[in-house]
Amino acid sequence: MTEQDLTNISAEESVIGAIMVTASKAMPILIDIECNVDWFFSPSLREIWKICVELHDAKRPIDALVVADLAVKKDCSPGVVQAVEDCTNAHMAIAHLEYYADIIKDLAHKRLQKSIIHKHLNELSGERSAIDISNSLRYEIENIKYETIKTKTDDEILEIIRARYKAGNESGFVGIPSRWLALQNKLGGYKRGKVCLLAARPSIGKTTVACNEARYMAEQGYKVGFISLETDEEEIYETMAAEKARVNLFKMYKGELKAGELHKFDEAVQQVIKLPIYISDKSMDIRHLINWIYYMADKKKLDVIIIDYIQIISDSPKSKTKNMREKISHCSKEIFKATRDNNVATILLSQISRGGEAPPNIKDDERWKFTPKLHHLKESGALEEDAYQAILLYNDPDDGMAKGRATISFIFDVAKNKKGPTGFIKMIYKKEEQRIEDKIYA
Repeated sequence: MTEQDLTNISAEESVIGAIMVTASKAMPILIDIECNVDWFFSPSLREIWKICVELHDAKRPIDALVVADLAVKKDCSPGVVQAVEDCTNAHMAIAHLEYYADIIKDLAHKRLQKSIIHKHLNELSGERSAIDISNSLRYEIENIKYETIKTKTDDEILEIIRARYKAGNESGFVGIPSRWLALQNKLGGYKRGKVCLLAARPSIGKTTVACNEARYMAEQGYKVGFISLETDEEEIYETMAAEKARVNLFKMYKGELKAGELHKFDEAVQQVIKLPIYISDKSMDIRHLINWIYYMADKKKLDVIIIDYIQIISDSPKSKTKNMREKISHCSKEIFKATRDNNVATILLSQISRGGEAPPNIKDDERWKFTPKLHHLKESGALEEDAYQAILLYNDPDDGMAKGRATISFIFDVAKNKKGPTGFIKMIYKKEEQRIEDKIYA
């Protein structure tokens, strides 16, 4: 099949003809549906469309004589002037414009799909792996903008606002609930279509927080996608089971659990494995990760996606980013877009740089001066910009030296919360059970 098989010159001529005869009506319609030069296969009609857009932007009149005259002045080929006449003769009623525009748009997308598929077919005989080719193909195909973004009507906006008010009135929150009442009261729920950033310095407990949240949400009936780029799938389930059964996970690793504890743990493992939590523990580049989100959000109807964590997302083989900061910024934008497109709540884990850490000999009453801030986010300010909510995790400075202790006082610092309160919450972190509890409700 050639590209000419994926064209309809008559439809293209009808669209241009409508502009030549009734530009004042045709151009606003075509601009509104985001018609562009790639919709036209004919080189002559592509030139005419460019001239029409130029005239429209300059607020100059558009008709066959003006377009033909400008084509001559621009030294376009004689075929362009002839095409203006042919299109004018081919014009149809303005009521049919969107019908013909839809035809040429669909064919343009098919030509682009064919080009992408053909490029990847040629790579089958090369050194790229089948998985890499598949991920690249899916990513490029899904990145084609097929539909024009539709503006919501007044009634649709009113219905959405009323639905949120109803949810807030009935449940006390709008979005996906947190398992911790104190945090839930601050956030009002993780919001669909929004990214919540969960950030901590290395080895502080962000994965434990994510596992605690995932298990709770799933037990409430929400479907959770969990992209774990650092921790194996079985470790995720072990963490959830230990927290659920309140069993010492370190004793389990050392074979020191009593028979009753081991039974509780085994039952908890069986229960968490059956929860609607869909875990991927494979290394991914950003293309693969975004494809996974789109695919799983559609196939499993996910409510929440947890990504652990952004700094170790592999760079795309064809990435144009030059350094880590650019890579993180690119990944953040892609995740933000996928979150909105799929209307899921995303909890994005991130590392915080060690900059600003308290020196070893710091006085107890000065430890608060060295708690993490949003500007300590590792490698990128785009994370703060893209996040709707941001929670910083760190050991409670009032708790002194927490190193080596199994139970410590822990801080959830809601540093960013659009349309909601910020501030810190004191928690209890029971490391042996991989469990975090509300301090005031424990």
